[in-house]
Amino acid sequence: MHSVLRSFWNGSLGRFNRFPVWLPGNRMSLGDVGVLAPDDWYKATDLARLGVEAEHDAPGAASDYDHSDGATLSFVTSASVGEVAHAGWLPSGHVGLRLDFRQGGSFVLKAKAVRVSRLADLAGVEAHVLDLYRRGKWRREWVLVTEVAVGGPVIVVIAKESRAHAVVNLGADAVVGEFDLGRVRGSLDIGSESGLGARFTTREQSAVLWRGMYVSDGLIGSARLKQRGETEPAARWGRRPPHELDTPEVYLMEPTDLSEILTAPAEPTAD
Repeated sequence: MHSVLRSFWNGSLGRFNRFPVWLPGNRMSLGDVGVLAPDDWYKATDLARLGVEAEHDAPGAASDYDHSDGATLSFVTSASVGEVAHAGWLPSGHVGLRLDFRQGGSFVLKAKAVRVSRLADLAGVEAHVLDLYRRGKWRREWVLVTEVAVGGPVIVVIAKESRAHAVVNLGADAVVGEFDLGRVRGSLDIGSESGLGARFTTREQSAVLWRGMYVSDGLIGSARLKQRGETEPAARWGRRPPHELDTPEVYLMEPTDLSEILTAPAEPTAD
C-alpha cells in the first residue's frame, strides 16, 4: 500500500501542485492541525481550539479537476457483454464508467466545481503558532492545514496492482460516450472492482487536495513555519501516533515528501 500512496502523492503533487487527501474522503478543513501518517490523517486539534483566530480568504473561482493517470475509460451498460452484466451489479438501463488501469499506483481523480480556500495572514498565524511551540503547546509533528481544495461530485480511484479495474454507476440518465460529472444523476457507487488500493465517490462537496505547514526548528536559525514538501537538508525524527495521539511510534517528522514517511526505518540512517 505504501507504493500506491507514494504514486498517488507524487502524481497529485506533480499534476495539481497540492497534496491529495489521504485516505480519500477524509474531512480536512482550513485550520485543522494533525499528524500525517502513511495509513491516514489524524486530526489532533485546530487553530480555534488552540486559541488562534485565523481569517479565511474568499474561495477562488470554480474549476473542474480531471486527471486519469495510467487508466483507460470506457462506457458499459447492463446489456454489455462481460463481467458487469454477468455480475448483475449495474441496474437495467444504467450506464457505467469503466476504469481499466495499466499499472499499480495509477489513479483517476475527477472533481466538479473545485474551489480553493486559504488561510489569510499567514505571517500572523505563524507568530501565534511559534508562540505556542515555544510554550510547549504545539507538537513538532503537527501539520497545519493552510489550503484546501473542495469540490463535488468527486470520483477518486487508485489501482493497487496492474490490470485493476472498476465500474462507476453513472445512472439511468447518463448517455454512453458522454461524461459530465456535473450532470450525473446516478449514485456513483463502484462495483465490479478488482485490484484497487483505495476508492472514494460522493455526490456531495468534499476536500480533494490540500497544502499544509509545520514548525521547522533546525540547529541553525530560529523556528519558523515551513511548507510541507519544501526541501529539508536533514530530516529529523520523532514519534508518530498510529491510532491514538499518545501512542508512540517512530516516524519521520520533517520529510521532504511523503515517500520519506513511507520508507522510514526504525532508526535514522545516513544517506
